[in-house]
Amino acid sequence: MSHLYPHHLTSCFCDVILIPLATWIFLVSFLIALAAGRSRYKADNADPATRDRPSTQPGRIYTAFYSFFVFAALAMTALEIARLIAAHLGIGLLPFTAVGIVFATALHFSNGAHGRVFAWPVLNVFYWLLLVIFLAVKISEELKEGDHARDGSAYKESDEIIDVATMIGVYCVLFILDAMRISRMRRVSALY
Repeated sequence: MSHLYPHHLTSCFCDVILIPLATWIFLVSFLIALAAGRSRYKADNADPATRDRPSTQPGRIYTAFYSFFVFAALAMTALEIARLIAAHLGIGLLPFTAVGIVFATALHFSNGAHGRVFAWPVLNVFYWLLLVIFLAVKISEELKEGDHARDGSAYKESDEIIDVATMIGVYCVLFILDAMRISRMRRVSALY
């Protein structure tokens, strides 16, 4: 809790507990999906929906778009960490979020390790949604404290709010792109 406002969450709580919680939930869900996928995995992997490749022009555009936003997510995470370090503020477990982003991206581009991870697109959509929700909570708490909570700091609250809001936008786009992938996989599966 904040020493200025006892009914507010601190930035430390958000950076150490709340934001990394999305990645922890994602990784535990991944292990469960991996265990479920092993029992369902076919050696020949004949399901056309899991072998989806960006061989068409729209597929290549989708892949480029997705890659751009993954890069943006990693860059914004690195920027926030660098600015917190430069201002001599703690970074908590924020680097763990980058691990989750890389892991979700690996699932995406490997098609759930070629079908071995059960419902991997749902895991990704769930992960991006958790990040959006938890970062929105972080912004709301920072807005409650106001810009005077870090007087004299090199990394003002208003700057962090802009950075976090940008991350929310990037994660929303990734959420939409993975949701579109689920929709496309369902359409492809219905054809076969």
